[in-house]
Amino acid sequence: MKMSESQKKEEIQAVFNHLELKLAKHVGNTILRDREDLLQDVKAKIIEKAYEMFDEEPLGFFEFIEKEILKEELVL
Repeated sequence: MKMSESQKKEEIQAVFNHLELKLAKHVGNTILRDREDLLQDVKAKIIEKAYEMFDEEPLGFFEFIEKEILKEELVL
């Protein structure tokens, strides 16, 4: 099922709200003049990956099983 643009934006905002304190903590460990740039880069990367995830179709049951079995065989 495809998500509407407004649903996608709401989900991304929820991710930002959830990670806000962690982002601020880790960005605080950088040089003062680079903090804002780093924060914007991280937010842009989160948005990019979120849209990729929203547009992916989930695997069906048998596709998932085949993928997991093949992965185990390759590891062995």
